[in-house]
Formats: sequence, structure tokens, C-alpha cells
Amino acid sequence: SGSAAIYAGGRLLAFQEISEKGAQAKQLVAIIEQVLSQAKIGYAELERIVCTIGPGGFTGIRIALATARAIGFTANKPVRGASTLATLAYEFGEPCMCILPAGKGMVYAQQFGVELQAISEAALFPIAELSSVNVPIITAAVSDIHGLDEKLIAKKLELNASLLGKMAI
Repeated sequence: SGSAAIYAGGRLLAFQEISEKGAQAKQLVAIIEQVLSQAKIGYAELERIVCTIGPGGFTGIRIALATARAIGFTANKPVRGASTLATLAYEFGEPCMCILPAGKGMVYAQQFGVELQAISEAALFPIAELSSVNVPIITAAVSDIHGLDEKLIAKKLELNASLLGKMAI
């Protein structure tokens, strides 16, 4: 549903998740304020703001991007976007195909190579064709992909601001 994290000097200073499902719009700014307080820093001390740009749920991404842009504008800090699929690949650390549910028998998928460079564009991919993929398939731990044989998944990773922050260092 959402989270916020602060990294400095290559280490995680603060992290907080929104616990209530569907409460991102209501709680995101409060969560950001909490991590700033835990890290004992203010908006002016941030170097940059990083936010996922999808694929994923439209409303959640829209809320996160609008909030990130507002903070960046107000604090005069750069805002960077990171692909959700690239974030999963970064955490896995090896060549893989990263997937997220898209509904209607499809997943969002993108393949990453040896240096974690994108080999393909993020695109819709039929679930039925995942059995022909010859690299590990990675998804988010919260992904519930209907019609997918779970044995095809090499690993499910936690996808949150802590992971995104680690990648953005």
C-alpha cells in the first residue's frame, strides 16, 4: 500500500510502512513526516526524492508521484523515478525476468541481463507463456497472480521504499 524510507551514507536511517490497505492517500505524508523525524532531518537536508513510476496500481503510483513532486518542488530537490520492475531486478542481483500482476491473464514483465541492464521493455506478457522463460522469474511478495503456477517463481521479494532507497544510493 505504501512506505517511506531515508538513506544516508549508504545505510537505512528510517523506514515506515502504511499498515492500512487503501490508506495511502490519507497516510503517506504522515508516514514521510515520521521517517524524517526518526532520521532527525528535515526536507531541506534531503539530497533527492525517489519514487516508483510503475508498473503497478494506477492510483497508488499517482499518489506517490504527486507527493514526491510536491516535496521536491517545495524543498527544491530533484525527484527521480525508478521502475518497479528494475527495483526488483536490482534486489535479486542476477539476470532475471521481473513480473507484476496486470489482470486478465497477463503480467507486466521485463527481462534484465548480466549487469542488470534491461534486455526488453516493460510490457504486458501472457501468464500462459511464462513457462517458456529461461531465466529466474521474480515478483513482489504481495503479488497475487491468478492463473500462475507458483513453481515458476524463483523468488518473491519485498517491494517497498527501503528497497527503492537502497537501489537509488
